[in-house]
Amino acid sequence: MMKILNRFTIKNRLIILVALSAFLMILIGLRGLLAMQHANDNIQAIYEDRLVATGQISRLINLLQQNQVQILLALQHDPSLPTSELHDHPTSLHTDQLRRNSQEISRLFDIYLAGNLGEEERHLAEEFGERQRHFIDNGLLPAVQAIDQGEFRQVYAMITTRISTRQFAVVQQAADKLLQWQLDEAERLYAEQQQEYQQNLVLFSALLVVGIGMTFALAWLTIRGIGRGVDSLEKAALALADGELGTRVG
Repeated sequence: MMKILNRFTIKNRLIILVALSAFLMILIGLRGLLAMQHANDNIQAIYEDRLVATGQISRLINLLQQNQVQILLALQHDPSLPTSELHDHPTSLHTDQLRRNSQEISRLFDIYLAGNLGEEERHLAEEFGERQRHFIDNGLLPAVQAIDQGEFRQVYAMITTRISTRQFAVVQQAADKLLQWQLDEAERLYAEQQQEYQQNLVLFSALLVVGIGMTFALAWLTIRGIGRGVDSLEKAALALADGELGTRVG
């Protein structure tokens, strides 16, 4: 190493030292920026594709549950019930809300399907969509029509068949599978990010150690070379002072 450096002047050695330090700083900086960009992309994916989707699915389930509540509230208007006289508002207050909720469910689900869905997620989403549409079209909406017509007995029968807890559990099961997939996918992205963080930590540490080591070695060899040159000059000066006019430096 020293023999190689001896071929360079002190000026060139210093240029190499500064250039090496600058190169390592740029390399570490660029790698750090790329790692930050990838981390930001993963965070964005977790938010847009997982967190937002989880909120949409939860909102859909909440609206379906609200619709069930609206059916039960509408049944309180059954003239055969003593409590019907306590309700001073029309039955349409509940049935109209149920229809609005159903329209909102359709709108939200279309937005969800238009998102960045993978093959497995789309399959689970379509299964959930089919079940919730069946629950609405074959259960909730026919019940609303029966209430509008004053056929409350018919609605009582639907509660134990088309819109029973068992029927809603089928929809809930499909939603739970979709929600669990979202959680698993978010956990996978988090694990990938953690692994990448550990890899970057090892890489940055290695670059720092190697870079500092090479810079220190080059600086030490340069200083050593300068020191030897000064020592040679000092010895030559002393020799000349003693009258040894044939003294040569180096």
